[in-house]
Amino acid sequence: MAFSIYHLRALLWEAGCTVSNKVLECLVLRFAKNTILTAENYIMALVRLHLSHERFHNLDTKMKSNPLSLEENE
Repeated sequence: MAFSIYHLRALLWEAGCTVSNKVLECLVLRFAKNTILTAENYIMALVRLHLSHERFHNLDTKMKSNPLSLEENE
């Protein structure tokens, strides 16, 4: 199964994720090939987003005033 990268934002929305344009562009560059995103790469992108989000919140709890945004943490 494969998806068009033009539907990636909607697929992420269905999974409960919202991302900025910058993050979406990075996901496309990292996981898509020729405007196609395979199911395996879609899952890997979701895992990567989850781990980045988790890492950011761990940093945020360690540092009261975390100078990094979520995008800079990736």
